[in-house]
Amino acid sequence: MFLSDSCRAYVLAEQGVGSARNTSNCVYVELGKSIGAGIVIDRRYLEGNHHMAGEFGHITIDPTSDSQCNYGKQGCRKALASISSIVHRYAKLSGGTLSDRNSSHVSEVFEKAGRNDPVALNVLDTVAKAIGLGISHLVLLFNPALVILGGELLHGEDLLLQGIKR
Repeated sequence: MFLSDSCRAYVLAEQGVGSARNTSNCVYVELGKSIGAGIVIDRRYLEGNHHMAGEFGHITIDPTSDSQCNYGKQGCRKALASISSIVHRYAKLSGGTLSDRNSSHVSEVFEKAGRNDPVALNVLDTVAKAIGLGISHLVLLFNPALVILGGELLHGEDLLLQGIKR
């Protein structure tokens, strides 16, 4: 399943029976293994050419970054804020061995940040900035009444949400 398919399902479900049911314009932001958005404008899902609207995870936000996503793009939001990038960056900066880049290891990074590990806090600060910047762009572009966050990274929302808002 493409990320755009899951974002579409989530945003349409939110609009049909969830927190967006009384809005005509909303954005659902998926934060996890990948990063993307489902966008509804005037109660219509925005698909774009080849159904690729909302793939804002591949927008470059730091062209000087050495981080790459799995498509080889440097400095894009996915390279800086996806689950695998969090695990990889933490392992690289800490000299650790979290080489298995999956969601069980990202929870370890969240746990370490919760115990004030400075490397984990630094990594999550970078993630929060990348996500917050992306959401601010979506708000400026589409002026939604509501932005809904979802995905595996929200298991660490207590560590990310303040930085995203900032």
